[in-house]
Amino acid sequence: MILAAALVSGLVTVSGLLFCEVVDYADFRADRFGVPYYWIEHVSMTFAGSTNRWNIIIENLAKNIAAYFVACFAVLSLILVRKPKTKDDQK
Repeated sequence: MILAAALVSGLVTVSGLLFCEVVDYADFRADRFGVPYYWIEHVSMTFAGSTNRWNIIIENLAKNIAAYFVACFAVLSLILVRKPKTKDDQK
C-alpha cells in the first residue's frame, strides 16, 4: 500500500506540471509550474532584459510529494478499511 501511495503521489506531482501560473510584472515575467506549490519556474524577462532561465525549487517539490503522499495514503487506507470482509478473511 505504501508503494502504491508513493507511485500515485509521484504521478500526481508530475501531472501538476500541466498547470501553469503566469507572473507578469512591468519588469519581470515568469511561468510557474506545479500544484499546490510551484516547483519549476521559467523566467523569461527581468529588469536587465530578456533571459531564459529555468529554476527547480527542490523544497516545493518535496512539499508537493509529501502532501500528495499523505492524501493518497489516507484514501488507500480508507478503501482498505471499508472493504467488505469475505469468508476467507475471517479465518
